[in-house]
Amino acid sequence: MASLVLAEPAAAFLKGLGVDIRPTILRKLHDLETEPERRGKALAGELAAYRSIHAAGRFRIIYRTEGDTVFIVAIGFRKDGDRDDVYAALKRSLKRHA
Repeated sequence: MASLVLAEPAAAFLKGLGVDIRPTILRKLHDLETEPERRGKALAGELAAYRSIHAAGRFRIIYRTEGDTVFIVAIGFRKDGDRDDVYAALKRSLKRHA
């Protein structure tokens, strides 16, 4: 069983979610404790080191694995072409920290 580590932005996003959606996202996070490398889909390009899992509606969880640890790097909305899109936001964050 893998252990989960939430990056601060992912934890803050989760904390800000309403009580109606938070339990669904928490269940998906719990699911990642078992075989995380088989869940979600592998991303490509700049995000090739990460995987993404559909959490609920337009919510996505982006993570990477290292051994028995799953690092949750982002939780957010899928808004293709929008500045707030979770994938676009992660790319910007990675560029700032490169």
